[in-house]
Amino acid sequence: MSGMEMLQHVRKLYPDLICIIITGYATVELAVQAMREGAHDFVAKPFTPRLLLQVLNGRWTAAG
Repeated sequence: MSGMEMLQHVRKLYPDLICIIITGYATVELAVQAMREGAHDFVAKPFTPRLLLQVLNGRWTAAG
């Protein structure tokens, strides 16, 4: 199962779940597709712990 397939499956089961895609194969096209499929954010590897915390904090703040 690809990450995009997993995203689609999870969004069907849990439509309110915050989904963040983390990938080592980032492209603009993949990021756009992920956002259209319901991802809340898209992070390309490699990333710093600080960036990941910023993304997570931003999503929790937006959801809360």
